[in-house]
Amino acid sequence: MVSWSRILTCALGVGLGAGVACGSAGSTSTPSGGDCPSLYYGGGGTAHPPDGPSLCAAGVCNYQTQAGCDAAESTCAPLIDDAAATVKPACRAVGPARLGESCTNSACEKGALCVNGVCQKLCCGGDWTACPAGESCIRQLQAETKQGVRLDAQADLCMKVNDCDVFDASSCAADNRICRIADPTGNVACMPYSNLQLGDPCNEQSQCGAGMHCVGSSSGPTRCRRLCRWEPCGTPSCLASEGVCVHFDRDPPGVGECTPNWHGSPVKFDGGLPARTDGG
Repeated sequence: MVSWSRILTCALGVGLGAGVACGSAGSTSTPSGGDCPSLYYGGGGTAHPPDGPSLCAAGVCNYQTQAGCDAAESTCAPLIDDAAATVKPACRAVGPARLGESCTNSACEKGALCVNGVCQKLCCGGDWTACPAGESCIRQLQAETKQGVRLDAQADLCMKVNDCDVFDASSCAADNRICRIADPTGNVACMPYSNLQLGDPCNEQSQCGAGMHCVGSSSGPTRCRRLCRWEPCGTPSCLASEGVCVHFDRDPPGVGECTPNWHGSPVKFDGGLPARTDGG
């Protein structure tokens, strides 16, 4: 038997070295600021989006581009086969609900899926370019068969971003989540809790706790690094043992990372804005 229902979601964080996090609750403390320490800029450049369409599940149609379901009255959506315990893309009839509107288990407009009672835009591989303004491709889709088997749908959803504060541990408390950097462009969103603490190894399956970010490089380990407020005399600031506050292009405005062994020159501020960007 096949079904269009039982779609589950799992939060996705796509910052540098960061990824999926469907973990248990946890917390971390943040230090208060010092005596106006110097601030630094680390650059990094504009993030390149992944090739979303190529990362969608293979099938008769494509979740992100909707290729394969050319008719205006049909949309590409996940189809669950309970007997085979598989989920794959298939064309189905569109519904009347538009993006962001309330829906039932029926279909939404072309390219959207009804999840938790709201029509959300389909995307793949964390490709934020597929999303409307104010949203990013940060929620992974999972499907569940009638037998309770969970399946990776190989598709994501565009979800609202920048509606929380990474320095406010209570800003996502109503959802029992943590405000975290959610993608490589510096967007933030309410994400699942994590037990990981400062300095703990982290990866695409295990995110950091409140006030931290999973940081590393493609060739080295990724670990939880504390976030700092990147403005003159901002708090929280970095402890001496954590290094200095460095803003990278992957960070939200006004947010930096406590970075050890930094050798760049301090940023000079003019009217609250950086007058020079210089890192090393």
